[in-house]
Formats: sequence, structure tokens, C-alpha cells
Amino acid sequence: MDSVIVKATSVYPEKINPAIYALGSVDFLDKVDIVSKTAGNIVEIKAKEGEKVKKGDVLLHIDTLQLELERKKTNPHYKAPFLL
Repeated sequence: MDSVIVKATSVYPEKINPAIYALGSVDFLDKVDIVSKTAGNIVEIKAKEGEKVKKGDVLLHIDTLQLELERKKTNPHYKAPFLL
């Protein structure tokens, strides 16, 4: 029988990192453009980035004071809606 050279090493337990690091990009399934029907400064953003929303949900509040003043100038009988 012929002899065979064998190389042996000891095995020790150790933690491994199963992560794979790679470059890439994430793309969205649906793109939605949000457009306001009126101009004004945004005073509060209600929805958070990545949050699921549905039709009719309030996404943000716009300061309409300037718009109300313009309406009052052009129509002195205009009464602004009461908002809390």
C-alpha cells in the first residue's frame, strides 16, 4: 500500500458573520407625485417617510393665513372657516 501525506488542523468554535456586503440600489414599485391645490408654507407633516397611507389621509398641514387675507381683500363678505 502506498503512503499518503495528510495535512491536519484543529477546529475551534468561533463566531462567524453571515452578512454579505454589496453595492446596489433599491427602487420603488409605485411613484406618486403629491400636489397641493393651494399655495402656502407647510406647518406640519403628519405622515412619516416610509409610512403606509391611503386615499384621504392627511399628509401635511399648510398655513393658509396669506390665502385667507387675499380672499378677504377681494371679497369683504368672505368668512374664513373656523379651524382649531
